[in-house]
Amino acid sequence: MTHHGYTRKFLKLGRPAKFYFLRHGDSEGNRSKTIQGREDFPLSEDGREHARAAGTWFAERRIDLLYSSPLKRARETADIVQREAGCGSPVET
Repeated sequence: MTHHGYTRKFLKLGRPAKFYFLRHGDSEGNRSKTIQGREDFPLSEDGREHARAAGTWFAERRIDLLYSSPLKRARETADIVQREAGCGSPVET
C-alpha cells in the first residue's frame, strides 16, 4: 500500500484511536554487530522471544491493524505479535 492508502485509512477513522510503535526484535545482524540499515537480516531466536513477549503485552489491548516494513526482521516481528496478540487482521506492509 502506498502512503496515500494509509492516509485514506487514517482519515476514515470514526473514533479516537491509539497508535503503538514497536521496533523489531533482536536480529542476526544485531548479533554480528552489523549496521543493518536496509540490509535484510532475519530475527535471532532472542528477537523471536522479544516479539512473543510483545505479542503477550498487546493481547491485553484491542489491536485492529498491524503495519510493518517489508524487511524480514520487521515483518517477522509483526507476524509473531499478530499471532500472539490474537489480532484477526493480517499484517499489512
